[in-house]
Amino acid sequence: MNHARTAFALATLVASTAVALSPVAQAKPWEDDEEPMPTHTATATVASTSFAGMFGLPSLSLALRAPDPKVRAAAVLRAAEVASTAKEAPARDEAWRMVEGAALDGGDDLDGALRVRLAAARALAADPRREGRSALETLLASPEPPRKVVAPPPTWGGGWGGPGPWGGPGPWGPAPMPPPKVIKPASPELVRFVRETAAMALGARGDHETLLIRARSRDNVESSRAALGALAAYPPVSLGPILPKGESGFARDTVELLVRLGDPRAADPLLRVCAGTDDQNAAIAVVGLSRLGDGRVVNVARAVTKESRAELRIAAAEALAELGEPSGETAILALLATPATKGEAARLAVRHPTAGLVPMLYEFARAGDLPAIGALGRAGEPGTPKLEALARDEALPPGVADVAAHQLAISPLDGAGKALAGMLDGASPARRRRAVHAGAVRAARIGSVPGALISAAKELSSAKAPEDRAAGTLLLSVDDLGRARRALASDDVVVRRAGVAALGAHPVTDAAAVARDHLDAHAAIEPPDVVQALAAVAARAVDGSVARDVPLSTTQLATWLSEDGPAAPLAAFLLAARGGDTARAHGARALGASSIDVRVAALLGLGLSPDPSATGELGARLSDAPNATLRRAAMRALVARGDGASTRAILAAKRLDPDAEVRALAAAAKAGVRGSPLIFGHEVAQAKVTGASAAVATIAAADGLLLPVGVGPDGFVVAFRVAPGGARLDVLPALAAPLASPTGPAKASKP
Repeated sequence: MNHARTAFALATLVASTAVALSPVAQAKPWEDDEEPMPTHTATATVASTSFAGMFGLPSLSLALRAPDPKVRAAAVLRAAEVASTAKEAPARDEAWRMVEGAALDGGDDLDGALRVRLAAARALAADPRREGRSALETLLASPEPPRKVVAPPPTWGGGWGGPGPWGGPGPWGPAPMPPPKVIKPASPELVRFVRETAAMALGARGDHETLLIRARSRDNVESSRAALGALAAYPPVSLGPILPKGESGFARDTVELLVRLGDPRAADPLLRVCAGTDDQNAAIAVVGLSRLGDGRVVNVARAVTKESRAELRIAAAEALAELGEPSGETAILALLATPATKGEAARLAVRHPTAGLVPMLYEFARAGDLPAIGALGRAGEPGTPKLEALARDEALPPGVADVAAHQLAISPLDGAGKALAGMLDGASPARRRRAVHAGAVRAARIGSVPGALISAAKELSSAKAPEDRAAGTLLLSVDDLGRARRALASDDVVVRRAGVAALGAHPVTDAAAVARDHLDAHAAIEPPDVVQALAAVAARAVDGSVARDVPLSTTQLATWLSEDGPAAPLAAFLLAARGGDTARAHGARALGASSIDVRVAALLGLGLSPDPSATGELGARLSDAPNATLRRAAMRALVARGDGASTRAILAAKRLDPDAEVRALAAAAKAGVRGSPLIFGHEVAQAKVTGASAAVATIAAADGLLLPVGVGPDGFVVAFRVAPGGARLDVLPALAAPLASPTGPAKASKP
């Protein structure tokens, strides 16, 4: 009888599992017999029409004890659905208890157990019972299942001769005991994801008191950070639970929490802190008020004297500078006069440059402080002469002159353009190239270039030295798309490389068309780095069909992917966008790659894929990936697809994803509106790599897509139309030996 019952239950579980995994069947085109499966697969779900739903709660109870964590996670979601829709209270309570129990799932596969706990945390966000709060509090405090050591079963008796007469070893000695099996530790990233999701679920339930208590706790930094993130997403109704009662003073952790919350309602309590006798608390409160933009802190900061504690004087100077008060400059200079606060004065001067701070910043810049050069650029007209002096001086530490020239290039001031032209007077070859390079950046960023720089570029474009030809061609090709086309038709590969680099400065659709045409005609004879850079230009087209139709074979892209070189993310992006059985198989491999950059690129590519199943794949990755960078890419791709089928996944992420950027992307989604998963801007990223004549580089902007860019013969790297938000630049070994130049063979050097 028991055997028959077990067989019946297992048959039910198998049927439930088959239906639970039915969404994965939609993603079948992503699989291939000859290709490895991706690391992350679609999350199993138990639909309401599954056998689990038909057989009711007993089947779900059985599924929650299944060895496969995907089945257990699917059962959790189905139990939550039953709990939300069941008409009878006992059934609802029993289903919620199942979900609550799953929050403590302790399977041998710790990562699998964490995914079950993750499903429970998301489900408990909708649990109206108080018991659900307790389970989420446990996950917030300690989401990781205990690490297990599985001991082998005892071996009875001895060796071949059997047990001895008194139960001791046999004649051949005791049987060998296998070593205990140690379960591998859980992924820290997944532990953090579960913790942060539990915090978001508490916020969605309105359990702010729990979050406020946890956020001010110092014994568990990870829990405190997760609670703070949830409070930012779900601001509390009142700050009363953390404020002191009566006339008692503020504890340090309370003041820190009020500042970290960034809630305008914290302004009045922080002003009370400023009026207290604790200077350290007052320093924290002053900075917090300035970040809130509360002008009442100005009088508090002005009242700070030179006899006050250093922490309070630093905070007062920061508050005044943050709010744009003229007295902030005086306060920073006062800090500079004291050795103990000189470092803080430098930090504040770089963050809040003014005309009076320019001499200080100039001295820092001459010593090689590159952030100070950027501050001179933000200081306006007073900083321009100092930047020109830095850009002219060849004796300064490496990089100073190049960064100064770049700051002049991106400055909208007329004086900055004149300063670049002035660099040509009596210039050395290196300074002349530096000025022309900066002119190319100015042409792309500002749109106007002094005529003297154009004339210098024309001279350099026909010079013997490859460094000169590259610099001159770059400026002329940035200024004129027709000139960029002619550069691509040159017999000189140095000129062609400069023409490819300049394409990025032109409108993305026009540049992509030029790159595609050149690839179609000359991909077979161009050096690998040129082919890859052209493919990168074509890939960034706004129109997804252009990216899908880049004229490179699937075999070529698969080779780049397998080489795991600088073009591997580009190949993953194009393969995922292309569609078709073969490309999809390689795209699945990219989704399971060890490199985050490759996986991000493949996810972004799915945003352009013509395959309808890409939406389900992206939704599963959005739900499943503990890495926030991967979830951002999946969300960008889902939003770009504009597919109504993704609405549920997007809404769930908008409500419970711990990452603020993912939630912001979800909030901006518009069903039925297709777009690009990539971000375009008007910034220019530039670097100078010393001795990098045989190097290639990759750059990733805010969208996360890592693309190859060329490195000029003199080590200049430039990328145009970069979105705001910073960029990451990596220099890698060359794809091929450097080509010969008219002045003799070029010598490779380490980047």
